[in-house]
Amino acid sequence: LYISKSVEDYFEVSQTDAVHNNQLLWDRIHKEDLDEYIESIKTSAENISPWEQKHRLQLPGDRVKWIYTRGVPAKQDDGSIIWDTIALDITDQKRLEDRLRESKEKYRFLTERMSDIVWTMDLNFQLTYVSPSVERLLGFSPAERMVQSLEEQVTPESLSLIMKTFHQALEREKEHGADPDRTVVLEVEYYHKNQSTVWMENSVGAIRDKSGDIVGMLGVSRTISDRKLAEKINQTLYAIANAVNTAVNLDDLYK
Repeated sequence: LYISKSVEDYFEVSQTDAVHNNQLLWDRIHKEDLDEYIESIKTSAENISPWEQKHRLQLPGDRVKWIYTRGVPAKQDDGSIIWDTIALDITDQKRLEDRLRESKEKYRFLTERMSDIVWTMDLNFQLTYVSPSVERLLGFSPAERMVQSLEEQVTPESLSLIMKTFHQALEREKEHGADPDRTVVLEVEYYHKNQSTVWMENSVGAIRDKSGDIVGMLGVSRTISDRKLAEKINQTLYAIANAVNTAVNLDDLYK
């Protein structure tokens, strides 16, 4: 049996002690990982197949270290099996993975509950990302929304506005001193999955590559249907009031 000097760094057990008493190494395996660890070794032994496992070591002082172990089994003349094994310390990698997972979970929590829709789009008006809130506001799942063309998303009038605004933005891009971080705000009427329409205010900025060239768009869409309805009601009331004020007699109101 051979165990390299690195066992002292990983398991914090002396090389001599580890060679003469490998139970010291077993005692370092985290209790929550031990059953899976044993089962993986059994599977490797039964099939004489490569063995690999990620597991924790429980070190003195309640410290934990993550280890990736990979071994190749070889059956001996006496029927026993010996693994030619290497081990790598992946503690930093696991910590990074945990932080990334936590960040993704926090991001997903926010995007699923936000009242706005966040989206990105390439220069061909193909969505490259849309937040889960799109389903709550427009009825389409993110997967459904991602495959829709712009024509399928907005009314013809809004489509014309978008194209006009887009071309104006590209022309302004050619101007000297144009602010690369500028945003464009426009009101767009979107189709809802239930066949109705929803008015939304869009704040749109450019996504740029390292050279500063525009490669896409980042937008935040907020529903303004209540405001548009209020505006329509006000316009109707104004029209009625104007008709009353200009009518010569009541009969004129019904002409």
